[in-house]
Amino acid sequence: MTKADDVFVHLVNASGPHAQLDVPTHDEILPIHDVQVQIRLDKKPAAVTRQPAGKKPPFTWSKGVCSLRIPKIDLHEIIQISSA
Repeated sequence: MTKADDVFVHLVNASGPHAQLDVPTHDEILPIHDVQVQIRLDKKPAAVTRQPAGKKPPFTWSKGVCSLRIPKIDLHEIIQISSA
């Protein structure tokens, strides 16, 4: 169940040679690994969930910052942060 005060952080893998003007399209986007995420919040989260997988990654809370690690992002990942 989501609440109106949940925070959703969208992580988009935009890696690749986008600056190459002679490459009109990309057939493959390689995944990125070990992404460290830090999000400043007003209060400690009650839960952090990776969407759409529904996985609950471990996170730390220190001085108003929620920190977590995403092992792999293929294309798009959503971090749902639920308040108490």
